[in-house]
Amino acid sequence: MSPLNLLKMLRINLLNLFKAGTAILLCGLATAPLADPLPVWKSAMISGSQRLSFFSVLKAKPPGHETYLKRLMRYDGLMHRPGKGPQKLLSYVGLKPLIGYDSNINNGLPGDEFNIGKFTFRTDEEDQAKAGMTVGARATGTLLYSVAPAQVLKFSAYGSYEFAPEHSLSKHAVGASACLGSHVASYTWIDSCAGVRIAEKKNASVEEVYASLGGSQAFATGWGHHEAKWAFKRSFRDDYPKSYINVGLLSAMPDVGAIYTGVSWGEEIAGKHTSRWGATASITRPVLKRKTTLSISYGNFGGGSHFGEPREDNQYTVNLKSQVHKNVAVSFGYPWNNSNVAFYDENSVLFGVDIKSISF
Repeated sequence: MSPLNLLKMLRINLLNLFKAGTAILLCGLATAPLADPLPVWKSAMISGSQRLSFFSVLKAKPPGHETYLKRLMRYDGLMHRPGKGPQKLLSYVGLKPLIGYDSNINNGLPGDEFNIGKFTFRTDEEDQAKAGMTVGARATGTLLYSVAPAQVLKFSAYGSYEFAPEHSLSKHAVGASACLGSHVASYTWIDSCAGVRIAEKKNASVEEVYASLGGSQAFATGWGHHEAKWAFKRSFRDDYPKSYINVGLLSAMPDVGAIYTGVSWGEEIAGKHTSRWGATASITRPVLKRKTTLSISYGNFGGGSHFGEPREDNQYTVNLKSQVHKNVAVSFGYPWNNSNVAFYDENSVLFGVDIKSISF
């Protein structure tokens, strides 16, 4: 066996071992013993969903729930005073530092050479992907109003800048959105949004205007409290428009935590390499009394070509995030890409430090 074939075989075996280990870790995380009891409403509280928290606290009625429930009802527009016009519920401006690792900060090519037929071509070093640590900052702002009973209007904006000292490269992004949330029935919500985002880094820029319509439904079963979610989004860019659909289920389960499973679909764009469909699963629960999330995701990409050869990529990502301090969370991830064009086969590392924003 040639050294090249041996390396390929070892790489495949290591990837399969890593996937199996991830599945075992996911099952172990879901069944590991807890230091403290985790009732269903606490699982909902760590899910990240205000609506699931509202539903679960209302159903479980834990001691002292009245104060928290009143705040949730206010942010849902359920305490709007009729005839008083729009009423401000929340105003927030925050600033946070960003520390991370970008495996391709210049949107470069993944390899140093590729083959077309019997010919081998080498890529220019300047065009190859550059990886390195990044530092920067992110500013966010939010305004929340109740505009009618059970109707809330949310304005959001953000801006971020990150710099990679090793390569003297930077990237930045800005965006803004307006969303109307409507509590249309007992535990049914409809969301309609419009927004814009701009993201730029070397060799890549995105300017997008979008509109979306979605909703969620909370309900209970014998094994927990749940929120079913759906969303349709239409994106408008200079190079192409594209439609997306997402469907998911967020479940709060006693002594397990919050589990999310979802699938997504993206319209295929001829001549453009874009997302076509995917799936994700995650679990959030206390580990050593720290909020911890393990997620796995899969994405299928296609529609484009590589020198006339149709290209299809299957991307996988495993990510672990833990709240190491009340104001700091650390995340580690491992993404890898399997392509029918060997030039695009790659794997990398993700790293990030999430520090709580300073509010003004």
